[in-house]
Amino acid sequence: MSVFKRFLCVLLVMAVLCSILASCSEVEDLIEGEKLLPDMSTDDFRDENGVVRWPAEILPEGFPVPDYVEIYSVTREHNVVTITVFSEFNMSSLIGMKTPHIDFTIALTKAGYFMYNLIGSNPDVGGYLYNRTEKTRAIIYQSRLGQNYYSEHLEHLIEKSPTGFAMQVIVNKTILEPESLLWDYPDASTDLGLEAMKFEEWPSEYLPEDMPSPVGQGIDVKLTMEQKKNGVFVTVSGNLNETNRFRGLILKDYARISHHDGNRFNNIYIDKNGNYIFYETISLVDGGDASSTKVVDRYQICKFNEFVKKGDE
Repeated sequence: MSVFKRFLCVLLVMAVLCSILASCSEVEDLIEGEKLLPDMSTDDFRDENGVVRWPAEILPEGFPVPDYVEIYSVTREHNVVTITVFSEFNMSSLIGMKTPHIDFTIALTKAGYFMYNLIGSNPDVGGYLYNRTEKTRAIIYQSRLGQNYYSEHLEHLIEKSPTGFAMQVIVNKTILEPESLLWDYPDASTDLGLEAMKFEEWPSEYLPEDMPSPVGQGIDVKLTMEQKKNGVFVTVSGNLNETNRFRGLILKDYARISHHDGNRFNNIYIDKNGNYIFYETISLVDGGDASSTKVVDRYQICKFNEFVKKGDE
């Protein structure tokens, strides 16, 4: 489990550097069928001793409870629930590791949410999750991603927290866009009926129409390209700087969604038209810095096809 937590921590840090929605501070319109509920403040959730309790009654049924030492505040404004807690955080060793935002993310995915990242990210966000059955979004903020990193959104609470760590979750009903993020996609092994062939040049006609070519972009990598029955495979070899530049170019118009299968997160990158990509690093040899670290990445690129099922199918 500790190795999995380390992997998910990297995933959440990547989420900070990846794409996402506009700031959650903006008031959104209520979705169809939702009624405006009364606003509530922290005082509405204090018990007879003045301690703030977990507000289960204003959250979706089955919504998990994060690990916390103290609940700092609870509000509901325009049907948006915001909960801020102080939790124990420790990543100094694998033994006794406490990563409440990661554990909470795992709990949400087990409750039917999937993680996603879109274009235009808010750098304070630790995770975006969505439940398409409930049409509910959960956004996780945390005051610290690592020993020396503090996000601005919750930085003002550090001195108030008895643990030095603050976490916030924002929950509301919304329609996730683009719609293609809610479609069902075939797994990577699905036979799409494609003809096997190898390519010496960038195979634009076999790729999604809007996918940019790295040719002429000044990216110094070695490419191996072929089409198999289940997609076009592009293997990229080079140093970390160049392979990162290549990835940024190829995935710049793609959102990432991550589904939890009970043991790990499986990622798929999707564009607004339902084209999709499976990406993985298959080799990384640390050279001490980015220009000396050798990387081999592989992309499985699939055009929208008959195996992609929209919500109304």
